[in-house]
Amino acid sequence: MLFLFLQAECILSGMNTIHSNYNKIVVDFERFFIVVMVCINVCMREDNFVCSGCGVSGYKRPSVLKKFRNHFCSRDCSSKHKNTNVEVKCSSCNVLIKKKQSTLNKSKNHFCSTTCFGKFKENKIKLNCLQCNNIFLRELSAIRLNNFCSCDCAYKYRNKAITINCSQCNKIFLKAPSQIKNKKNNFCSVECQHKFANKKVQVKCLVCDVLFMKYLCNSIKNPRHCCSKECYYILIREKKDWGSTRSKLEIAIENKLNLLYGFEIRYNKTDIGYELDIYIPVLDLAIEINGIFHYEAIFGEKELLRRQEIDKEKVVECRELGIKLFVIDVSKDKNNKKVMAQRILEVEGIVRDRIRELGYVGQMVLEI
Repeated sequence: MLFLFLQAECILSGMNTIHSNYNKIVVDFERFFIVVMVCINVCMREDNFVCSGCGVSGYKRPSVLKKFRNHFCSRDCSSKHKNTNVEVKCSSCNVLIKKKQSTLNKSKNHFCSTTCFGKFKENKIKLNCLQCNNIFLRELSAIRLNNFCSCDCAYKYRNKAITINCSQCNKIFLKAPSQIKNKKNNFCSVECQHKFANKKVQVKCLVCDVLFMKYLCNSIKNPRHCCSKECYYILIREKKDWGSTRSKLEIAIENKLNLLYGFEIRYNKTDIGYELDIYIPVLDLAIEINGIFHYEAIFGEKELLRRQEIDKEKVVECRELGIKLFVIDVSKDKNNKKVMAQRILEVEGIVRDRIRELGYVGQMVLEI
């Protein structure tokens, strides 16, 4: 088998590997293998540029392609392209002139002579200053979107003060737009800023209805007020009505099942006393999608044990109510589209199998 490989000859390198001496064969075989691998890499590459000189396609590293506009297959093509003359119009007198390709990209305006260049420079237009509204002359080549008669006017325009109200004392004062952009509250002095920061407001606890004092800045940042840590934990466990604890996979499964089926599907509802990720009352089917928090102590051992006890109680409750419960372990899944698509197909398969098992016909499928 080795000898058959040694008899091969590379098309690009043209090297033959047949020798009578075994040591030479081994050395030449290693060399032959490297050359063949290089040849294969060259042959398998797809052409990613066209020569700007002769139009021949070729391959270049992507990092090199980003650096330059024009690409060439050889130095000869590059020099020919640079020295080719292109006809352009004079920016002053509109006469056709010939210029080298290499000099075209250096400037926007091209001139046939120094006199035309001087005339073009002398051409000036009347403009109004944005700051002082004075009329002034400016060259065509120097016109911008915002034009000013002097550097002082440009500086004044950028730092033009605006009248605003102080957030503490409501006093009207002037401030530059650059200092207002990213600030919600603006103050006329440092004293007002300190007073506002130390200002306290009376708020009501959302759990026990106790009135307590809270810093104004904290009350704006955190509008859900709790008088203690205990009340905060109760609010999260029992009265939480903001945010979302659902994963991307659960949301994707919900969207897919709603498209496929017409019967009622309940998501993250406590119909059995415990929250079920997916519950279909018509099929007596429940699906739980358990992430890493159900198997590892991410928030501590106590929280893990509590969660695992709830999972066991769910299984018992579903068995008593005659609900078929499926638990899908996604704790080791990678966060990519391919894995997510596989999990969605798995859930679809569970629902289809249950439909066949019960022989359900009703508003079963809206499938295309």
